[in-house]
Amino acid sequence: MPLSVLTGDIVQSTKMSMVDLDQAFDRLAAMAEQIGGWPGAPQSLFERYRGDGWQMVAPGDGRCLRVALLMRAVARAGGADTRISIGYGERGDLGERHIGASGGQAFELSGRGLEKMERGERLSFWSMPQSSFAEAIVALCDALASEWTARQAELMAIMLLPVEPTQNEAGHILKITQSTISKQFSAAYGPRLLFALKAFEKGFDVELR
Repeated sequence: MPLSVLTGDIVQSTKMSMVDLDQAFDRLAAMAEQIGGWPGAPQSLFERYRGDGWQMVAPGDGRCLRVALLMRAVARAGGADTRISIGYGERGDLGERHIGASGGQAFELSGRGLEKMERGERLSFWSMPQSSFAEAIVALCDALASEWTARQAELMAIMLLPVEPTQNEAGHILKITQSTISKQFSAAYGPRLLFALKAFEKGFDVELR
């Protein structure tokens, strides 16, 4: 059974205090736990390793990009940033207690993908077989998400959820007006990102499953 694995690290972690770094991981872990409650999602497995690195298991379908964008959004909302390599492939052995005991194609692709990231790149997608369609959309989303401010990222961490809230609902959560939400959503390239994300999720079954 195919699986998606996300491998990441915190950008410029050496310039952060240990308190700020720990808080960034707390935000990532909280979002990972929320994602683990999605229908059909695998057990929520999220682990920090080597100080500034992390890895998690994600749904083995088109939602893997949504997961990556949400993880990046919560990191940026707190003033940090993270690189993320999405690996999609055969499940392999999934450790029951921790990811470090796991292995398989998805884990290998994700880990190698992070090592091959180019300077300035924050999101990448690796699969077997390869998919130019998926890689292109992920690259587009990477470019758009790289422009987020912390406030825009905070909004996108809400708007990217599978059950997308209305702008009024988002405004209620963030305690700001709908008109402000609308401006921030447009400035964050929200409509374009959601369009690309839905195309990715729709085309994933055709390309890779």
